[in-house]
Amino acid sequence: MMSVSSLENANFLSIDHAAAVRCSKSIHIQAKPEKVWSLLTNINEWPTWLTTVKNAQLNGTLKPKTTFDWNSSGLKIHSTLEVVTPYSDISWTGVVLGIHAIHTWRLEQADGGTTVYVSESMTGFLTRIFSRFFNKTLEKGMIDSLHLLKAAAEQL
Repeated sequence: MMSVSSLENANFLSIDHAAAVRCSKSIHIQAKPEKVWSLLTNINEWPTWLTTVKNAQLNGTLKPKTTFDWNSSGLKIHSTLEVVTPYSDISWTGVVLGIHAIHTWRLEQADGGTTVYVSESMTGFLTRIFSRFFNKTLEKGMIDSLHLLKAAAEQL
Protein backbone atom coordinates (compact mmCIF):
# COMPACT_ATOMS: atom_id res chain seq x y z
CA MET A 1 0.00 0.00 0.00
CA MET A 2 1.42 3.39 -0.99
CA SER A 3 1.13 6.32 1.39
CA VAL A 4 2.42 9.83 1.80
CA SER A 5 4.89 10.18 4.63
CA SER A 6 6.77 12.99 6.33
CA LEU A 7 10.22 11.94 7.47
CA GLU A 8 12.30 13.85 9.97
CA ASN A 9 15.37 12.59 11.85
CA ALA A 10 18.74 13.98 12.85
CA ASN A 11 20.49 11.46 10.55
CA PHE A 12 18.13 12.12 7.69
CA LEU A 13 18.40 14.74 4.96
CA SER A 14 15.03 16.42 4.67
CA ILE A 15 13.51 17.40 1.37
CA ASP A 16 12.55 21.03 0.78
CA HIS A 17 8.95 21.08 1.99
CA ALA A 18 8.47 24.55 0.46
CA ALA A 19 9.48 23.37 -3.03
CA ALA A 20 6.94 23.67 -5.83
CA VAL A 21 7.68 20.04 -6.72
CA ARG A 22 7.76 17.43 -3.98
CA CYS A 23 6.45 13.96 -3.28
CA SER A 24 6.70 11.28 -0.60
CA LYS A 25 5.60 7.65 -0.85
CA SER A 26 6.11 4.37 0.98
CA ILE A 27 5.72 0.67 0.33
CA HIS A 28 6.10 -2.51 2.37
CA ILE A 29 8.49 -5.11 0.94
CA GLN A 30 8.64 -8.73 2.07
CA ALA A 31 12.44 -8.76 2.29
CA LYS A 32 14.99 -7.95 4.96
CA PRO A 33 16.36 -4.40 5.10
CA GLU A 34 19.80 -5.74 4.13
CA LYS A 35 18.50 -7.02 0.80
CA VAL A 36 16.60 -3.81 0.03
CA TRP A 37 19.65 -1.76 1.07
CA SER A 38 21.86 -3.78 -1.26
CA LEU A 39 19.63 -3.00 -4.23
CA LEU A 40 19.40 0.71 -3.41
CA THR A 41 23.10 1.21 -2.71
CA ASN A 42 24.59 -0.86 -5.52
CA ILE A 43 24.26 2.16 -7.78
CA ASN A 44 26.23 0.65 -10.65
CA GLU A 45 23.63 -2.13 -10.88
CA TRP A 46 20.52 0.09 -10.86
CA PRO A 47 19.88 -0.55 -14.57
CA THR A 48 19.37 -4.27 -13.83
CA TRP A 49 16.15 -3.59 -11.91
CA LEU A 50 15.32 0.12 -12.23
CA THR A 51 14.12 0.26 -15.81
CA THR A 52 14.21 4.07 -16.12
CA VAL A 53 17.96 4.10 -15.46
CA LYS A 54 20.15 3.26 -18.44
CA ASN A 55 23.60 3.94 -16.95
CA ALA A 56 24.78 4.50 -13.38
CA GLN A 57 28.31 4.90 -12.06
CA LEU A 58 29.36 5.48 -8.44
CA ASN A 59 32.56 7.56 -8.47
CA GLY A 60 34.20 6.10 -5.37
CA THR A 61 32.95 4.39 -2.24
CA LEU A 62 29.48 4.53 -0.75
CA LYS A 63 29.88 7.42 1.72
CA PRO A 64 28.76 11.05 2.05
CA LYS A 65 30.22 13.45 -0.54
CA THR A 66 30.88 10.66 -3.08
CA THR A 67 29.37 11.54 -6.44
CA PHE A 68 27.63 9.37 -8.97
CA ASP A 69 26.49 9.89 -12.53
CA TRP A 70 23.41 8.33 -14.02
CA ASN A 71 21.08 8.54 -16.95
CA SER A 72 17.38 8.44 -16.13
CA SER A 73 14.55 9.04 -18.57
CA GLY A 74 17.02 10.42 -21.09
CA LEU A 75 18.62 12.93 -18.70
CA LYS A 76 22.24 12.83 -17.55
CA ILE A 77 22.29 13.52 -13.82
CA HIS A 78 25.25 14.24 -11.54
CA SER A 79 24.43 13.52 -7.88
CA THR A 80 26.23 13.68 -4.55
CA LEU A 81 25.57 11.31 -1.66
CA GLU A 82 24.69 13.29 1.46
CA VAL A 83 23.61 10.67 4.03
CA VAL A 84 24.63 7.02 4.10
CA THR A 85 23.48 5.16 7.21
CA PRO A 86 23.73 1.41 6.51
CA TYR A 87 20.43 -0.45 6.28
CA SER A 88 18.52 2.71 7.19
CA ASP A 89 19.02 5.94 5.23
CA ILE A 90 20.52 7.03 1.93
CA SER A 91 20.06 10.50 0.50
CA TRP A 92 21.54 12.51 -2.32
CA THR A 93 21.34 15.83 -4.07
CA GLY A 94 21.59 16.43 -7.77
CA VAL A 95 21.28 19.06 -10.46
CA VAL A 96 19.99 18.72 -14.02
CA LEU A 97 18.77 21.47 -16.35
CA GLY A 98 18.99 23.99 -13.50
CA ILE A 99 16.72 21.86 -11.33
CA HIS A 100 18.07 21.11 -7.85
CA ALA A 101 16.77 17.87 -6.36
CA ILE A 102 16.95 16.30 -2.91
CA HIS A 103 16.16 12.58 -2.91
CA THR A 104 15.85 10.52 0.29
CA TRP A 105 15.25 6.86 1.10
CA ARG A 106 14.56 5.38 4.53
CA LEU A 107 14.26 1.70 5.41
CA GLU A 108 12.50 0.45 8.53
CA GLN A 109 12.21 -3.18 9.56
CA ALA A 110 8.51 -3.95 10.02
CA ASP A 111 6.11 -6.90 9.91
CA GLY A 112 8.75 -9.43 8.86
CA GLY A 113 9.98 -7.23 6.02
CA THR A 114 10.93 -3.65 5.28
CA THR A 115 8.88 -0.50 4.94
CA VAL A 116 10.56 1.79 2.43
CA TYR A 117 9.95 5.53 2.45
CA VAL A 118 11.07 7.74 -0.41
CA SER A 119 10.82 11.53 -0.72
CA GLU A 120 12.03 14.03 -3.28
CA SER A 121 11.83 17.75 -3.79
CA MET A 122 12.84 19.81 -6.81
CA THR A 123 13.50 23.54 -6.99
CA GLY A 124 14.43 25.85 -9.82
CA PHE A 125 12.93 28.10 -12.44
CA LEU A 126 11.50 25.28 -14.56
CA THR A 127 9.87 23.59 -11.57
CA ARG A 128 7.97 26.79 -10.72
CA ILE A 129 6.72 27.23 -14.28
CA PHE A 130 5.86 23.57 -14.91
CA SER A 131 5.08 22.46 -11.34
CA ARG A 132 1.93 20.55 -12.31
CA PHE A 133 3.79 18.51 -14.94
CA PHE A 134 6.81 17.88 -12.71
CA ASN A 135 4.68 16.86 -9.72
CA LYS A 136 2.69 14.39 -11.82
CA THR A 137 5.86 12.98 -13.40
CA LEU A 138 7.66 12.74 -10.04
CA GLU A 139 4.77 10.91 -8.40
CA LYS A 140 4.47 8.40 -11.24
CA GLY A 141 8.23 7.79 -11.30
CA MET A 142 8.35 7.36 -7.54
CA ILE A 143 5.51 4.83 -7.52
CA ASP A 144 7.07 2.93 -10.43
CA SER A 145 10.48 2.88 -8.70
CA LEU A 146 8.99 1.54 -5.48
CA HIS A 147 7.17 -1.24 -7.34
CA LEU A 148 10.35 -2.14 -9.23
CA LEU A 149 12.33 -2.20 -5.98
CA LYS A 150 9.68 -4.41 -4.37
CA ALA A 151 9.71 -6.84 -7.32
CA ALA A 152 13.52 -7.06 -7.30
CA ALA A 153 13.79 -7.48 -3.53
CA GLU A 154 11.06 -10.11 -3.33
CA GLN A 155 12.50 -12.31 -6.07
CA LEU A 156 13.57 -15.72 -4.81
